[in-house]
Amino acid sequence: MNKRPPLTPGMRTYTIIWFGQLISTLGSSLSGFALGVWIYQETGSTTLFALSMFVWFLPTVLFAPFASVLADRYDRRVFSMRRMIAFSIIPLAYLATGPASEHIFTPLLAGSSPLAAALAKGFGLGPGRGSGLMFFLFGTLYLLLAQVILLDPHIRNVEHSLPYAVQSQPDS
Repeated sequence: MNKRPPLTPGMRTYTIIWFGQLISTLGSSLSGFALGVWIYQETGSTTLFALSMFVWFLPTVLFAPFASVLADRYDRRVFSMRRMIAFSIIPLAYLATGPASEHIFTPLLAGSSPLAAALAKGFGLGPGRGSGLMFFLFGTLYLLLAQVILLDPHIRNVEHSLPYAVQSQPDS
């Protein structure tokens, strides 16, 4: 009877991270597909379904060659950390956008207030316009926040301050 050797601490950590990444990737892929199915159910258009799938995967296809070059030039720990932070925020964003759209942004564009009249010139009035306003404002906020964060030298140069997980052994 063959007994497997016990996992080393490094391999155990790798296995946990790998499994978490597997679940994250599967969830992201299913979300993109579910969005396409929802678009098909709402519109009945296979063209819009195919277009949504194309748009969902387009960034991966366009940026994969550049990402692999950057990953080879820079510290992978930095890319890993930034990706984990970004993807860990997604569930919070999903929880927040529905209520924010329904209770804040849609009522802003539904009434006859001066703010609704001013915003209607750019976003229109009626159903769904509040979601458009919300995505525009959050997208603009995201871009501004990214620029402000890059001004901080500690964040901009994080690859120099992160400790290595495996210490190099001195040559003997």
